[in-house]
Amino acid sequence: MKITYVKSLVFISLFLMMLLVSADTSVIMFHKWNLMNENQGHAWLLLGMFFYLAYENKHKLELAEQVYVVPLLLLVGVAILNVVAAKFSILLFHQFAMLGFLYFSIRALFKIKDELQVLRLVGALLFTTTTFDHLVPYLVSMSSYVVSHLISMYGITAFIDGPMIEIPSGRILIADSCSGVRYVIVALAMGFIIGIMENASFASNVKLLVYSVLIALFANWLRIFLLVAIGDATDMQSSLMKDHELFGFIVFFVCFAPLFKYRLVSREKNIASQTDNVPSVKTSKVMLNMSFVIGLLIINIVLQGGIT
Repeated sequence: MKITYVKSLVFISLFLMMLLVSADTSVIMFHKWNLMNENQGHAWLLLGMFFYLAYENKHKLELAEQVYVVPLLLLVGVAILNVVAAKFSILLFHQFAMLGFLYFSIRALFKIKDELQVLRLVGALLFTTTTFDHLVPYLVSMSSYVVSHLISMYGITAFIDGPMIEIPSGRILIADSCSGVRYVIVALAMGFIIGIMENASFASNVKLLVYSVLIALFANWLRIFLLVAIGDATDMQSSLMKDHELFGFIVFFVCFAPLFKYRLVSREKNIASQTDNVPSVKTSKVMLNMSFVIGLLIINIVLQGGIT
């Protein structure tokens, strides 16, 4: 069997084991991923990109033929975190434990030639979780503050009370779904993906992520302000007052377009086959590492079941 197939099989197995680490949490996430109106509605597309980019970067992973003690110890720490999360029913900790399990399992089973790429690859999965939902109240307050100043500058007569904007012809509420959290999540995910595709340096990727967040926030503030202006100009009769999902997407795309100066595809085509010529790999240490990871998974599941 070609070593490429073995690596792919091990990698996919680790991903599936990550889902098993917190099976109940995985079911919750699947449900959210299937709801397009949720903040995680983009998750299936992001997962597709995850596996595509993992395959494209397969030459940067080699099956380890030695035991990496530190990643294995960190896996134990992740298992403890997962048990604590199960005991106290903390969804956020469960999700962090799942990502930690995947990352440290990769570190334990593979010799990594590019740590930053692997970190970015696993980090991109963070945007399939509910982590950023906790930002919603703060983003709503921020949007209310900025939009109120834009309304004042534009000269629209309005009374603003927190997220409620009242104009002569009606009221507009900056609801949780209008907080801009989806814009932030998608923008950051795109920043991660572009960074992986470009194999950007750490500093360049951080700069790209900062720009992405700022543009996402600006796009949401502009969208809310335009809706208020349109509502005021049409006495709230515009169809956008009831359905503005497509309008928001257009505003986001127009605002985000300048970042596409970063080429989305700049990959070397000849590096993918570099490891295909390796005839075999020593399996003893690989099996030892894999046995530890699987054993830790089983113990973790049993402990969670015992607690609940």
